[in-house]
Amino acid sequence: IFVTNRGKVLTHDARTGFDGKPINLLRFCTRNETENADGEPSYTLLGRWLESASLHEMPELFNVLKGDMSIVGPAIHASNREEITAYEKVADGYCIRHGLRPGLVGWAQIHGFGGELDTAEKIENRVKYDLEYVDRFSWIFDQRILAQTPFAWLRSKSPQYVV
Repeated sequence: IFVTNRGKVLTHDARTGFDGKPINLLRFCTRNETENADGEPSYTLLGRWLESASLHEMPELFNVLKGDMSIVGPAIHASNREEITAYEKVADGYCIRHGLRPGLVGWAQIHGFGGELDTAEKIENRVKYDLEYVDRFSWIFDQRILAQTPFAWLRSKSPQYVV
């Protein structure tokens, strides 16, 4: 990453964490600052592979060590008020998720609702599974999610949406 991205290894992504407090989410840099012909950011030499295997999120372990995130929890929270408002319009109870630290893996990801939320159905389903996680929150339930994560990743057509 250091060689293919001219020295820049990590990127910070502002997100909302536990109790609505801001956190800086760490990730490996996988995209160039320049855009391709479609107006999308172009990937670095390793970037597309890192994202497809969900390895670009490995630095989030530092967020876990800092206490900003948990290994298991609801999906990472939206980053700005406009996003939160859009999600609240689609899914009742969205902000209840802020009562727990976001996790690297979660109940929604196990069921295929990780990743980008580009439709109302995806938002509703992610929030539904996240709220179910909040209701069922326990050490045993976390162990179940951890045990199911590798199988969900293997069964997924888009593994980056599991972890």
